[in-house]
Amino acid sequence: MASRRPLRKLPGAGGFTLVEIMVVVLIAGILAVIAIQGVRKIEINSRSSRVANDLRIFASGFTAYAQQFGAFPVTALPGVIPTGMAPYLQTSNWSLPTAIGGYFCWESNVTFAGKHYNGCILIETYKGESLTSDTAQLTDLDSKIDDGNLAKGIFFKQNANHMVYVVDQ
Repeated sequence: MASRRPLRKLPGAGGFTLVEIMVVVLIAGILAVIAIQGVRKIEINSRSSRVANDLRIFASGFTAYAQQFGAFPVTALPGVIPTGMAPYLQTSNWSLPTAIGGYFCWESNVTFAGKHYNGCILIETYKGESLTSDTAQLTDLDSKIDDGNLAKGIFFKQNANHMVYVVDQ
């Protein structure tokens, strides 16, 4: 029977120390947090851009309707295309939930906070659900449309479940 020699360890061939492993885990955690924040900002920007674009397209359609008929259409329920607006909104997302939750809604001759508006597009909840967006999302959307202040301007927050985009004052 041949004798076996014990294996010799080479100098520096030991495993990682606990401190080295902790440093690697810490660096990986920091990178993950940075990546998650970046992805969140991209998601917010994408949703805001989509809703801002939809609002501009819808406002253009309502303005064209008013120019043709001399008045805005009558108020309609959330997600329901107002009477006479089908040709102006035929290829739009009007009837679908918005990218920030809720549905688009048309209001004509309406007063909010003591101020009268001829026509507004609202993003509002329907049947008790709430908007899925947070303040960061809404502020980003407001900065794309208006002044970044949800309390004033052409895009503002009426209450927790109603965002208002003014088409005509």
